[in-house]
Amino acid sequence: MELDPKTTYSSEENSGSQYDDELDNSSSVAKQNSGKRGVRVGSRKGKKKSKCWQHFQEYHTKDGRKRAKCKHCGDTYACGSGSNGTTNMNTHINKRCKKYWPPGNDSRQTFLVKQPNVEGAGSTLATSRFSAEECMRALAEMLILDELPFRFVENRGFRKFCFAMNPRFDVPSRRTIVRDLYKLYVEERIKLKKYFKSSQVKVCLTTDTWTSIQNINYMVVTAHFIDSDWQLQKRILSFSQITDHKGDSIGRCIEKVLLEWGIDKIFTITVDNATANANAISYMNRKLISWRVDGAILEGKYLHLRCCAHILNLIVSDGLKDLHESVVAIRNAVKYVKSSPSRLALFKKSVVYEKLGNNGFVVLDVPTRWNSTYLMLESAVKLRKAFERMEEEDGNYVSYFGEKEGEKKRKRPPLFNDWENTKSNDGVSSFRSGVSETFCEKEKFSEDSLWGQKQQEEDVSMGKSEVELYLLEAFLDLSENSFNAFPQWLFNLTSLTKLYLRWDFFNNHIPGEFANLKLLEVLDLSCNLELGGQIPGLFGNLSRLRILDLSANNLNGDIREFLGGFSGKPNNFFFLDLNSNSLVGELPESLGNLKKLQYLFLSGNSFWGSIPSSIGSLSSLWKLDLSYNMMNGTIPESFGQLSMLVDANLMKNSWEGILNEAHLINLRRLESIRLTTESTRSLVFNVSYKWVPPFMLKSIQLENCLVGPSFPDNSFSGPLPENIGVLMPRLVRLYLSWNHLNGRIPLSMCDMLDLQILSLRSNKFSDELPNCWHQWMLWAIDISNNTLSGHLPISFGYLRSLSVLMLSNNNLDGEIPSSLQNCTGLTSIDLGGNKFSGTLPSWIEENKLAYLFMLRLQSNLLSGNIPQRMCNLRNLHILDLSHNKFSGGIPRCIGNLSGLVNGKNSEVFKQLIYIVIKGRNPEYSSIIAIVDSIDLSWNNLTGVIPDEPFPQRLSFTTFRFFRDFFPIPLEGFKELLL
Repeated sequence: MELDPKTTYSSEENSGSQYDDELDNSSSVAKQNSGKRGVRVGSRKGKKKSKCWQHFQEYHTKDGRKRAKCKHCGDTYACGSGSNGTTNMNTHINKRCKKYWPPGNDSRQTFLVKQPNVEGAGSTLATSRFSAEECMRALAEMLILDELPFRFVENRGFRKFCFAMNPRFDVPSRRTIVRDLYKLYVEERIKLKKYFKSSQVKVCLTTDTWTSIQNINYMVVTAHFIDSDWQLQKRILSFSQITDHKGDSIGRCIEKVLLEWGIDKIFTITVDNATANANAISYMNRKLISWRVDGAILEGKYLHLRCCAHILNLIVSDGLKDLHESVVAIRNAVKYVKSSPSRLALFKKSVVYEKLGNNGFVVLDVPTRWNSTYLMLESAVKLRKAFERMEEEDGNYVSYFGEKEGEKKRKRPPLFNDWENTKSNDGVSSFRSGVSETFCEKEKFSEDSLWGQKQQEEDVSMGKSEVELYLLEAFLDLSENSFNAFPQWLFNLTSLTKLYLRWDFFNNHIPGEFANLKLLEVLDLSCNLELGGQIPGLFGNLSRLRILDLSANNLNGDIREFLGGFSGKPNNFFFLDLNSNSLVGELPESLGNLKKLQYLFLSGNSFWGSIPSSIGSLSSLWKLDLSYNMMNGTIPESFGQLSMLVDANLMKNSWEGILNEAHLINLRRLESIRLTTESTRSLVFNVSYKWVPPFMLKSIQLENCLVGPSFPDNSFSGPLPENIGVLMPRLVRLYLSWNHLNGRIPLSMCDMLDLQILSLRSNKFSDELPNCWHQWMLWAIDISNNTLSGHLPISFGYLRSLSVLMLSNNNLDGEIPSSLQNCTGLTSIDLGGNKFSGTLPSWIEENKLAYLFMLRLQSNLLSGNIPQRMCNLRNLHILDLSHNKFSGGIPRCIGNLSGLVNGKNSEVFKQLIYIVIKGRNPEYSSIIAIVDSIDLSWNNLTGVIPDEPFPQRLSFTTFRFFRDFFPIPLEGFKELLL
């Protein structure tokens, strides 16, 4: 038998030269035996059935014996049909082969391994077995702990390493690992929620907000708690966008996070000293108390914990004002040294000449962080002689301080006194830096980390080897410097794939040398403010470019040349941001050349005309932003071909023409559309009332659009769908006021668990209100001016977040339910114009509604006395009990209502009412203008009007009563009705 020449054999230590000789002569032996009658060579009668033959190659030795060689490791075994079977070969391939691991064959086999300790130091002996699931979980945890990118799992080196460690482990793709990471997140989230629910632990929260350079507000909420093993734990509960930095927004965001995680036992909330944070803590204190009695310790007296590091930063910054002139002078000197590679090289030479024994690294501080200022001063003082030498030898050094920085001229170079002042304060600064690091790790700065931020920039110009430069060129971030002009050496880094140059104060145009960077994939030139000129067409030559951010500059002219550069050329563009520039002209048809585009941001420019019909070619587009331009043309029907579109922002333009079903027919993924026009009713939204949209919107904004003949003036009629809660279960705000809707309010509305505002005023709703309310987030209900009947639902008492309740001008009757006392956050109650009977509820008197601002119960059938305890409502500004059947005297303390005396919080209430009723109700508008008002008219009150409650310091604008005896001065009143 002759061996197959295509078969590859590997020689191992087990197979020596004797075996090789046997293999070389096996062919001749096979030929000799092949001439003998009845002798079969190389196979048994029939086909070999054992699976081991998939891993072995049969051959003959020189003496004619049959043997088999393992294709993986080279070991050989006798395989004669008479005396030998396949047992040895099966045993070898299943258990002994060092190069082959049978899949899933050793699930119970354990190995003795060294397991690293959790702390990372040392290891211990442990038993282990291979598990693909555990390997996948460990890989996911590695990406999280080491903050690695998802694409790391697709690196060739990592895959080779995994194969060498265990060939049985199939390394996943980055898409698979993303799914595993999300699955891991969900598992950990469920475990943590169960822990919070089952344990009695009280949680401490820390939170902070900030604004990114894209002007997006972010907020993070972190929980700190001690577990059952007395170990301090920290978990990030939320990292999300927030609309603004106002106290109510922060408070509602924290409230939402706590509700999502099922946390209602809070010990402290740590924030900095901003006023908005104090308002947020006050808001959360009310919510925690309303959720449960022990929700806040000592009624929230110690809930607000101020960040010690922030306080220390304010104290030290105030103390450093005495050294302000010296600090600014040294800061400018450091800026000069770090402003260009040539200046830094000259400074390092000065360090060498002065024999300072330092590598010449200086640190530029962050002015708002005092400990970084200390690090700057510490490094600069050590290199003082080098700065003084620069002043003597570098003519540009002195002239630099005569230039203007912004609108102001720079401070002088550092003088002798400046160096001495900062040197004498080293000891104090060092102590303060240590204290700050102890208080808050977030405020910690190390000299090495600050140097490392700009190390890459410095190394490029300081004579690195070609290999080191190549390694640096793939990624370069030079953001937040003061270059003014583009350095020419930058365009020699032809291996760059990612380049970030935002906030660098470039004040010229985009140079053509960018065309040299053929491998560039990401280019960020945003927020340079003075970067002007037209956008050149050179970007079309960068075939690998995927992300281009030119936002927040002063780029002008049209974009025909820019888009024309892509004509007839392949491109990988998927992100283009030209927001906030001075670009003009019509959008050209060549926009359709960017066929892979997913994100297109063009807002804040002066584009005019129509959207080009080629927009339909952008079949991958996810987000489109054309807001705040001068678009005065039409929207083409090809817009409806954007089947991947999720978010379309076309607001603040002057659109005209007609939008029909063809414009929306294929927008299956659309979630948000904002379409407003400055020209009143120049854009007609004309779709058939029978048309069923292919999308499910989360947000829609149509302003100044003329809705088609089926829906004139947005006057909707008919009943609400019975399954509205099923159709829109995640709805947050529902405004359907001032329409002609009728019928009953559907029960399914109680299934909208995320509902926050429900405004159905001025319709024709009838029948009873559903009695199933249990939404935790619902804080405003306005169903005034309808024809509702029946009793007020008891389930309103479950709305613990309820702040505004407006049900006036209906036909509701019965007594006001006592369950409303559970809504302790109520600020406004308006139940006027109904048929409520009985006495004034006692829980209103007992100060359970401490934040009540407005109480309107006019035009009902209420009776009894007005109790003295009504004066406990210390925040009350509007009290209207007119047109009822109250009797007895006016409480002597009625004028001492502290809300009427102090006149505070009225602006907050105005904003609250505006949000709920959209500023359209003249009745409330008049009341809000009055702000402080008491109306007790048209009752059966008797007795003498008390004289004590009305000193001249009261700020009443209206006080109404029905009495003919006035022992009080009337100078303070603007309106008096008898």
